[in-house]
Amino acid sequence: MDVQPRLNLETSSPLELEFYKGAYDAGLPHQVTDSWPVERAADLTATDGVVASRVSNNNERSEAVWDFGHGLAYLERESDGTLRVRCHADSPEYAQAMCDTIHVALPEREENAADKIEVGFWTAHANHGGSKTMREIDAPSWDEIADNYPDNSELQRLMSQKFEAGTGGQLLLWQGEAGTGKTSALRALLREWRTWCRGHYIVDPEAFFGNRADYMMQVLLEGGVTYYDGTEKEKPTWRLLILEDCGELLAVDAKQDVGQALSRLLNACDGLIGRGLRILVLVTTNEELQKLHQAVQRPGRCAARVKFPRFTRDQAAAWLEARKQNDQPINEFTLAELYGRVNNLVTQTPASQAVGFTKE
Repeated sequence: MDVQPRLNLETSSPLELEFYKGAYDAGLPHQVTDSWPVERAADLTATDGVVASRVSNNNERSEAVWDFGHGLAYLERESDGTLRVRCHADSPEYAQAMCDTIHVALPEREENAADKIEVGFWTAHANHGGSKTMREIDAPSWDEIADNYPDNSELQRLMSQKFEAGTGGQLLLWQGEAGTGKTSALRALLREWRTWCRGHYIVDPEAFFGNRADYMMQVLLEGGVTYYDGTEKEKPTWRLLILEDCGELLAVDAKQDVGQALSRLLNACDGLIGRGLRILVLVTTNEELQKLHQAVQRPGRCAARVKFPRFTRDQAAAWLEARKQNDQPINEFTLAELYGRVNNLVTQTPASQAVGFTKE
Protein backbone atom coordinates (compact mmCIF):
# COMPACT_ATOMS: atom_id res chain seq x y z
CA MET A 1 0.00 0.00 0.00
CA ASP A 2 1.41 3.35 -1.03
CA VAL A 3 0.78 6.26 1.30
CA GLN A 4 2.35 9.69 1.49
CA PRO A 5 4.82 10.34 4.31
CA ARG A 6 3.78 12.60 7.12
CA LEU A 7 6.81 14.82 7.67
CA ASN A 8 6.40 17.32 10.47
CA LEU A 9 9.35 19.44 11.51
CA GLU A 10 8.02 19.68 15.06
CA THR A 11 7.16 16.02 15.71
CA SER A 12 9.46 14.05 13.38
CA SER A 13 12.44 12.43 15.06
CA PRO A 14 15.99 13.62 14.32
CA LEU A 15 16.67 10.36 12.50
CA GLU A 16 13.59 10.78 10.30
CA LEU A 17 14.64 14.32 9.39
CA GLU A 18 18.16 13.05 8.69
CA PHE A 19 16.73 10.41 6.36
CA TYR A 20 14.73 12.90 4.30
CA LYS A 21 17.69 15.27 4.06
CA GLY A 22 19.87 12.39 2.88
CA ALA A 23 17.31 11.32 0.27
CA TYR A 24 16.98 14.91 -0.98
CA ASP A 25 20.73 15.50 -1.11
CA ALA A 26 21.25 12.21 -3.00
CA GLY A 27 18.57 13.10 -5.55
CA LEU A 28 16.28 10.12 -4.89
CA PRO A 29 12.87 11.24 -6.20
CA HIS A 30 10.99 7.92 -6.32
CA GLN A 31 9.23 6.60 -3.24
CA VAL A 32 7.53 3.38 -2.19
CA THR A 33 5.84 3.23 1.20
CA ASP A 34 4.41 0.14 2.87
CA SER A 35 3.59 -1.28 6.29
CA TRP A 36 2.97 -4.70 7.85
CA PRO A 37 2.91 -6.25 11.34
CA VAL A 38 6.19 -7.68 12.65
CA GLU A 39 7.25 -9.05 16.00
CA ARG A 40 7.57 -6.34 18.65
CA ALA A 41 11.15 -7.44 19.27
CA ALA A 42 12.08 -7.29 15.57
CA ASP A 43 15.69 -6.17 15.15
CA LEU A 44 16.00 -3.33 12.64
CA THR A 45 19.69 -3.96 12.05
CA ALA A 46 20.22 -4.11 8.29
CA THR A 47 20.41 -7.36 6.37
CA ASP A 48 23.46 -8.68 4.47
CA GLY A 49 24.72 -6.34 1.77
CA VAL A 50 22.89 -3.35 3.22
CA VAL A 51 24.34 -0.82 5.64
CA ALA A 52 22.34 0.49 8.57
CA SER A 53 23.53 4.05 8.96
CA ARG A 54 21.81 4.39 12.28
CA VAL A 55 19.47 2.45 14.55
CA SER A 56 17.57 3.94 17.49
CA ASN A 57 15.64 1.83 20.02
CA ASN A 58 13.51 2.47 23.08
CA ASN A 59 10.67 0.72 24.89
CA GLU A 60 7.96 2.16 22.66
CA ARG A 61 9.38 2.17 19.12
CA SER A 62 12.48 1.60 17.03
CA GLU A 63 13.70 3.35 13.91
CA ALA A 64 16.54 2.88 11.46
CA VAL A 65 17.90 4.07 8.13
CA TRP A 66 19.16 1.45 5.66
CA ASP A 67 21.53 2.51 2.90
CA PHE A 68 21.13 0.45 -0.29
CA GLY A 69 23.69 2.37 -2.30
CA HIS A 70 21.21 3.65 -4.89
CA GLY A 71 18.51 4.27 -2.35
CA LEU A 72 17.70 4.98 1.29
CA ALA A 73 15.01 3.37 3.44
CA TYR A 74 13.53 4.64 6.69
CA LEU A 75 12.08 1.97 8.99
CA GLU A 76 9.89 2.68 11.99
CA ARG A 77 8.52 -0.04 14.28
CA GLU A 78 5.61 1.08 16.45
CA SER A 79 4.97 -0.25 19.96
CA ASP A 80 2.23 -2.56 18.61
CA GLY A 81 4.65 -4.16 16.14
CA THR A 82 3.54 -2.29 13.02
CA LEU A 83 6.53 -1.70 10.75
CA ARG A 84 6.35 1.34 8.47
CA VAL A 85 8.81 1.46 5.61
CA ARG A 86 9.63 4.39 3.30
CA CYS A 87 11.98 3.68 0.42
CA HIS A 88 13.49 6.46 -1.73
CA ALA A 89 15.50 5.50 -4.83
CA ASP A 90 16.59 6.74 -8.26
CA SER A 91 13.93 4.59 -9.94
CA PRO A 92 10.53 3.24 -8.87
CA GLU A 93 11.65 -0.32 -9.66
CA TYR A 94 14.64 -0.05 -7.33
CA ALA A 95 12.50 1.52 -4.60
CA GLN A 96 10.12 -1.45 -4.81
CA ALA A 97 13.04 -3.90 -4.79
CA MET A 98 14.32 -2.25 -1.62
CA CYS A 99 10.92 -2.64 0.01
CA ASP A 100 10.79 -6.31 -1.04
CA THR A 101 14.24 -6.88 0.50
CA ILE A 102 13.11 -5.38 3.78
CA HIS A 103 9.98 -7.55 3.71
CA VAL A 104 12.13 -10.67 3.41
CA ALA A 105 14.50 -9.55 6.18
CA LEU A 106 11.63 -8.54 8.48
CA PRO A 107 8.74 -10.85 7.56
CA GLU A 108 5.14 -10.37 8.49
CA ARG A 109 4.23 -11.54 11.96
CA GLU A 110 2.49 -14.89 12.14
CA GLU A 111 -1.12 -14.38 13.15
CA ASN A 112 -1.42 -17.79 14.76
CA ALA A 113 -1.67 -16.22 18.22
CA ALA A 114 -5.25 -15.08 17.76
CA ASP A 115 -5.78 -15.49 21.48
CA LYS A 116 -3.13 -12.88 22.33
CA ILE A 117 -3.59 -9.15 22.70
CA GLU A 118 -1.18 -6.37 23.59
CA VAL A 119 -2.00 -3.95 26.37
CA GLY A 120 -0.07 -0.89 27.50
CA PHE A 121 0.33 -0.63 31.30
CA TRP A 122 0.86 2.94 32.55
CA THR A 123 2.49 4.06 35.78
CA ALA A 124 3.48 7.52 36.97
CA HIS A 125 7.12 8.58 37.01
CA ALA A 126 8.44 9.81 40.32
CA ASN A 127 9.11 13.29 38.99
CA HIS A 128 7.20 13.92 35.79
CA GLY A 129 4.77 12.23 33.41
CA GLY A 130 4.34 8.50 33.10
CA SER A 131 5.83 5.43 31.47
CA LYS A 132 4.17 2.63 29.51
CA THR A 133 5.11 -1.04 29.41
CA MET A 134 3.65 -3.20 26.65
CA ARG A 135 2.58 -6.72 27.59
CA GLU A 136 1.05 -9.54 25.58
CA ILE A 137 -1.75 -11.30 27.45
CA ASP A 138 -4.17 -14.15 26.77
CA ALA A 139 -7.63 -13.16 25.60
CA PRO A 140 -10.60 -15.46 24.99
CA SER A 141 -12.96 -14.83 22.11
CA TRP A 142 -16.47 -13.67 22.97
CA ASP A 143 -17.94 -16.85 21.47
CA GLU A 144 -15.88 -18.93 23.91
CA ILE A 145 -17.15 -17.20 27.04
CA ALA A 146 -20.56 -15.76 26.07
CA ASP A 147 -22.42 -18.37 28.15
CA ASN A 148 -20.63 -17.02 31.23
CA TYR A 149 -22.85 -13.95 30.95
CA PRO A 150 -26.46 -15.15 30.50
CA ASP A 151 -29.07 -12.58 29.47
CA ASN A 152 -26.47 -9.77 29.29
CA SER A 153 -27.65 -7.96 26.19
CA GLU A 154 -25.67 -4.80 26.97
CA LEU A 155 -22.39 -6.71 27.08
CA GLN A 156 -23.36 -8.50 23.87
CA ARG A 157 -23.94 -5.10 22.24
CA LEU A 158 -20.42 -3.98 23.13
CA MET A 159 -18.94 -7.17 21.70
CA SER A 160 -20.86 -6.93 18.42
CA GLN A 161 -19.69 -5.20 15.26
CA LYS A 162 -22.68 -2.88 15.53
CA PHE A 163 -21.12 -0.96 18.42
CA GLU A 164 -19.97 2.49 17.29
CA ALA A 165 -17.26 4.09 19.41
CA GLY A 166 -18.19 7.52 20.71
CA THR A 167 -21.90 7.14 20.02
CA GLY A 168 -23.83 8.00 23.16
CA GLY A 169 -20.73 8.93 25.12
CA GLN A 170 -17.18 7.80 25.80
CA LEU A 171 -17.54 6.32 29.28
CA LEU A 172 -18.19 2.61 29.80
CA LEU A 173 -19.29 1.63 33.29
CA TRP A 174 -19.09 -2.00 34.45
CA GLN A 175 -20.48 -2.97 37.85
CA GLY A 176 -20.35 -6.30 39.63
CA GLU A 177 -19.02 -7.92 42.76
CA ALA A 178 -15.69 -9.72 42.74
CA GLY A 179 -15.82 -13.00 40.84
CA THR A 180 -18.60 -12.10 38.40
CA GLY A 181 -16.30 -12.18 35.35
CA LYS A 182 -15.48 -8.55 34.64
CA THR A 183 -11.81 -9.15 33.89
CA SER A 184 -12.49 -12.05 31.51
CA ALA A 185 -15.06 -9.94 29.69
CA LEU A 186 -12.56 -7.10 29.46
CA ARG A 187 -9.93 -9.32 27.84
CA ALA A 188 -12.54 -10.60 25.38
CA LEU A 189 -13.60 -7.04 24.61
CA LEU A 190 -10.04 -6.02 23.76
CA ARG A 191 -9.77 -9.04 21.47
CA GLU A 192 -13.04 -8.20 19.69
CA TRP A 193 -11.92 -4.59 19.27
CA ARG A 194 -8.31 -5.35 18.33
CA THR A 195 -8.63 -4.05 14.73
CA TRP A 196 -9.61 -0.55 15.79
CA CYS A 197 -8.88 -0.05 19.49
CA ARG A 198 -5.86 -0.45 21.78
CA GLY A 199 -6.10 -1.07 25.53
CA HIS A 200 -4.23 1.11 28.02
CA TYR A 201 -4.41 -0.03 31.65
CA ILE A 202 -3.88 2.63 34.32
CA VAL A 203 -2.07 0.84 37.13
CA ASP A 204 -2.24 3.79 39.55
CA PRO A 205 -5.54 5.63 38.98
CA GLU A 206 -5.11 7.59 42.21
CA ALA A 207 -2.09 9.30 40.63
CA PHE A 208 -3.70 9.52 37.20
CA PHE A 209 -6.70 11.45 38.55
CA GLY A 210 -4.92 12.95 41.53
CA ASN A 211 -2.51 15.86 41.60
CA ARG A 212 -0.45 14.54 38.68
CA ALA A 213 -1.98 16.44 35.77
CA ASP A 214 1.23 15.94 33.78
CA TYR A 215 0.78 12.16 33.98
CA MET A 216 -2.85 12.26 32.88
CA MET A 217 -2.14 14.64 29.98
CA GLN A 218 0.72 12.46 28.70
CA VAL A 219 -1.59 9.44 28.53
CA LEU A 220 -4.47 11.36 26.96
CA LEU A 221 -2.37 13.13 24.33
CA GLU A 222 -0.08 10.24 23.40
CA GLY A 223 -0.06 9.80 19.64
CA GLY A 224 -2.19 6.78 18.75
CA VAL A 225 -1.13 4.15 16.26
CA THR A 226 -2.88 3.81 12.92
CA TYR A 227 -4.37 0.97 10.96
CA TYR A 228 -5.48 0.32 7.40
CA ASP A 229 -9.15 -0.34 6.79
CA GLY A 230 -8.82 -1.70 3.24
CA THR A 231 -8.69 1.71 1.61
CA GLU A 232 -5.68 3.83 0.82
CA LYS A 233 -6.15 5.94 3.92
CA GLU A 234 -4.65 5.43 7.34
CA LYS A 235 -7.17 5.76 10.12
CA PRO A 236 -6.30 6.47 13.76
CA THR A 237 -7.26 3.86 16.29
CA TRP A 238 -9.29 4.49 19.37
CA ARG A 239 -7.72 3.98 22.77
CA LEU A 240 -9.49 2.38 25.73
CA LEU A 241 -8.30 3.63 29.12
CA ILE A 242 -8.99 0.92 31.70
CA LEU A 243 -9.55 1.77 35.36
CA GLU A 244 -10.35 -1.32 37.45
CA ASP A 245 -12.12 -1.19 40.82
CA CYS A 246 -12.41 2.59 40.83
CA GLY A 247 -15.90 3.04 42.22
CA GLU A 248 -14.59 5.55 44.78
CA LEU A 249 -13.89 7.92 41.88
CA LEU A 250 -17.54 7.85 40.86
CA ALA A 251 -19.31 7.93 44.20
CA VAL A 252 -21.73 10.71 45.12
CA ASP A 253 -19.18 12.09 47.61
CA ALA A 254 -16.21 11.56 45.27
CA LYS A 255 -15.24 15.22 45.24
CA GLN A 256 -14.96 15.25 49.03
CA ASP A 257 -12.93 12.03 49.13
CA VAL A 258 -10.62 12.29 46.13
CA GLY A 259 -10.55 15.97 45.24
CA GLN A 260 -10.98 16.70 41.55
CA ALA A 261 -10.81 13.08 40.37
CA LEU A 262 -14.45 12.94 39.27
CA SER A 263 -14.36 16.20 37.31
CA ARG A 264 -11.13 15.16 35.61
CA LEU A 265 -12.65 11.84 34.62
CA LEU A 266 -15.69 13.57 33.13
CA ASN A 267 -13.52 16.06 31.26
CA ALA A 268 -11.43 13.20 29.88
CA CYS A 269 -14.64 11.70 28.48
CA ASP A 270 -16.50 14.63 27.00
CA GLY A 271 -15.14 17.89 28.33
CA LEU A 272 -12.62 20.27 26.81
CA ILE A 273 -9.71 17.94 27.61
CA GLY A 274 -11.22 15.03 25.71
CA ARG A 275 -12.57 17.02 22.78
CA GLY A 276 -11.37 15.47 19.53
CA LEU A 277 -9.52 12.60 21.24
CA ARG A 278 -10.45 9.08 20.20
CA ILE A 279 -10.55 7.85 23.78
CA LEU A 280 -12.97 5.58 25.59
CA VAL A 281 -12.77 5.20 29.36
CA LEU A 282 -13.80 1.91 30.96
CA VAL A 283 -14.33 1.94 34.72
CA THR A 284 -15.12 -1.22 36.67
CA THR A 285 -16.56 -1.01 40.15
CA ASN A 286 -18.01 -3.18 42.89
CA GLU A 287 -20.29 -0.34 44.03
CA GLU A 288 -24.01 -0.52 43.26
CA LEU A 289 -24.98 1.77 40.38
CA GLN A 290 -27.44 3.75 42.50
CA LYS A 291 -24.55 4.79 44.76
CA LEU A 292 -22.68 6.42 41.88
CA HIS A 293 -22.82 10.08 40.97
CA GLN A 294 -25.62 10.93 38.55
CA ALA A 295 -23.24 13.05 36.48
CA VAL A 296 -21.41 9.85 35.54
CA GLN A 297 -24.50 7.99 34.38
CA ARG A 298 -26.31 10.68 32.42
CA PRO A 299 -27.19 10.01 28.75
CA GLY A 300 -24.65 11.39 26.33
CA ARG A 301 -21.75 10.69 28.64
CA CYS A 302 -22.11 7.02 29.61
CA ALA A 303 -22.20 4.94 26.43
CA ALA A 304 -22.80 1.65 28.27
CA ARG A 305 -23.72 0.51 31.75
CA VAL A 306 -23.08 -3.20 32.15
CA LYS A 307 -24.10 -5.06 35.30
CA PHE A 308 -22.44 -8.37 36.11
CA PRO A 309 -24.88 -10.22 38.39
CA ARG A 310 -24.67 -13.57 40.09
CA PHE A 311 -26.11 -16.58 38.31
CA THR A 312 -29.61 -17.50 39.39
CA ARG A 313 -30.11 -21.10 40.52
CA ASP A 314 -31.59 -22.06 37.13
CA GLN A 315 -28.80 -20.32 35.22
CA ALA A 316 -26.17 -21.96 37.42
CA ALA A 317 -27.74 -25.39 36.88
CA ALA A 318 -27.74 -24.89 33.09
CA TRP A 319 -24.12 -23.69 33.13
CA LEU A 320 -23.00 -26.68 35.19
CA GLU A 321 -24.98 -29.13 33.07
CA ALA A 322 -23.23 -27.80 29.94
CA ARG A 323 -19.97 -28.81 31.64
CA LYS A 324 -21.28 -32.25 32.57
CA GLN A 325 -21.91 -31.33 36.20
CA ASN A 326 -25.33 -32.69 37.17
CA ASP A 327 -25.65 -31.45 40.75
CA GLN A 328 -28.36 -28.88 41.42
CA PRO A 329 -27.31 -25.58 43.02
CA ILE A 330 -29.29 -24.51 46.06
CA ASN A 331 -28.41 -20.82 45.83
CA GLU A 332 -27.05 -18.14 43.51
CA PHE A 333 -23.43 -18.29 42.37
CA THR A 334 -20.79 -15.97 40.99
CA LEU A 335 -18.91 -17.10 37.90
CA ALA A 336 -15.80 -17.69 40.01
CA GLU A 337 -17.76 -19.96 42.38
CA LEU A 338 -19.08 -21.97 39.45
CA TYR A 339 -15.57 -22.49 38.09
CA GLY A 340 -14.54 -23.46 41.60
CA ARG A 341 -17.22 -26.15 41.66
CA VAL A 342 -16.17 -27.50 38.27
CA ASN A 343 -12.56 -27.67 39.46
CA ASN A 344 -13.55 -29.12 42.86
CA LEU A 345 -12.25 -26.08 44.70
CA VAL A 346 -15.44 -25.01 46.49
CA THR A 347 -18.63 -26.62 47.67
CA GLN A 348 -22.17 -25.30 48.07
CA THR A 349 -21.84 -21.89 49.70
CA PRO A 350 -24.61 -19.51 50.78
CA ALA A 351 -24.85 -16.52 48.49
CA SER A 352 -24.08 -14.13 51.32
CA GLN A 353 -20.80 -15.80 52.23
CA ALA A 354 -17.57 -14.61 50.60
CA VAL A 355 -15.74 -17.37 48.80
CA GLY A 356 -12.28 -15.88 48.52
CA PHE A 357 -11.59 -17.39 45.12
CA THR A 358 -11.77 -15.61 41.80
CA LYS A 359 -11.17 -16.76 38.31
CA GLU A 360 -12.01 -13.81 36.09
